Amino acid sequence: MLVKIPMYTKKQKIRSEIIVLAIVAIIIAFAFFANWWKTHSAVGWSIVAVLIAAFGFSLYKYPPFRDLITRNIKQTSKKIIFEDVASSREPLPNGVRSEVFKRSNHRCENPDCRNAFIHIHHVDMNNSNNKLTNLIALCPNCHAKAHDGIFTTTQQRNWLWADYRQKTYRLNSQS
Repeated sequence: MLVKIPMYTKKQKIRSEIIVLAIVAIIIAFAFFANWWKTHSAVGWSIVAVLIAAFGFSLYKYPPFRDLITRNIKQTSKKIIFEDVASSREPLPNGVRSEVFKRSNHRCENPDCRNAFIHIHHVDMNNSNNKLTNLIALCPNCHAKAHDGIFTTTQQRNWLWADYRQKTYRLNSQS
């Protein structure tokens, strides 16, 4: 048995959306600007729950509204996350990255830490200097301390040279 679903005209859709928005606006005004909120918090929170449900239903029912909200969220999140944080520098070449990981045995090169989850840090803070003697593997905590100046450039270079000496000693002792 086929059920005929009524088709709404554009005017009817717009009118129903305006009615829904007007009801939501009235509820918001009534809930947040009325004096009874302090004494009737259970009713107020119920109204908030209804508003959240209505918002969710609107996202589900009206694709243009959903597209508008998701587009705005995506644009805002990109601005927040990438506007001031991400740089336009070139990523490290894979060969250089793998050499740093190999040298550090996939561990933080701070001898007091040795955490297994690592970032690659430029010792001299120059992102274009990708020489192996300028790159050190640090865990996120040590990496933050290096950027905050808690670990000095000299300390980091000493850790690098200690790792190079250990690697050279291991190679010489194997032969």
